[in-house]
Amino acid sequence: MNLWTDIHPWNSWRPDVFFLVLLLGVMYQVVTREKTRSPVSFFLGLLLLYLALGPLAALGERASFTAYIIQMLLMTMVLPWLLVLRQPDFVLRPLLGIGWIKRLVRYATHPLIALVFFNALLTAMLLPSVLNLVVTINWLHIVAQSVTALAAICFWWPIANPLREEKELTRGRKILYIIYSMNFMMPILVALFVSNHSWYQDLARGAGQLGINALADQQIGSVVMLCAMYLVYGTIGSRIYVRQDQSVWYE
Repeated sequence: MNLWTDIHPWNSWRPDVFFLVLLLGVMYQVVTREKTRSPVSFFLGLLLLYLALGPLAALGERASFTAYIIQMLLMTMVLPWLLVLRQPDFVLRPLLGIGWIKRLVRYATHPLIALVFFNALLTAMLLPSVLNLVVTINWLHIVAQSVTALAAICFWWPIANPLREEKELTRGRKILYIIYSMNFMMPILVALFVSNHSWYQDLARGAGQLGINALADQQIGSVVMLCAMYLVYGTIGSRIYVRQDQSVWYE
């Protein structure tokens, strides 16, 4: 089968993802009707979720490292905010009122656990042995995407503090949290950029069928990820910094 035909957006519309997005949209409308006037961010998130799990996933799984990176950035840097962390209290509170879920969330969103796990997971997902395996086994890719999305929500939770119930990180600690994350993935992204060969054999074969230079695609993907992460981290860190006062490192 021609690879371009197989990954073309019209042929990779993913009905399962479409109906998942539709179901989430209907459920959100039922839960929030007459309680919120502007659910624009949530529905924008659903649109981006479909894009990430549909056309971008098809291209990223088969031919383009850059598409894979854009998908990862949407799932980790954008969608957690649009779909979860900026939702009204009445959306999150009933779910987190369940005892075992509340305990699990409290543990998983502990700043040290969330920080190390998220950054280590993203780094591991870029290792050749891991990514080559993930893009060739469909169920493993689904599991990896799900775990990565959940890890991203847990990672951003201490920064967003959506329910305002537990003691919040001081602004100084939030800045350190972000600075650590900005530098954790630097080594592997630099290695991807300066490498003189493609790390990912399966993606390289697919890229070749589409006439894409696999090495250039790898380098572009690493630059896109580095720039996007610095933009997101820098924007959030700057907003925290400009609000600081003399108590930035303390209670």
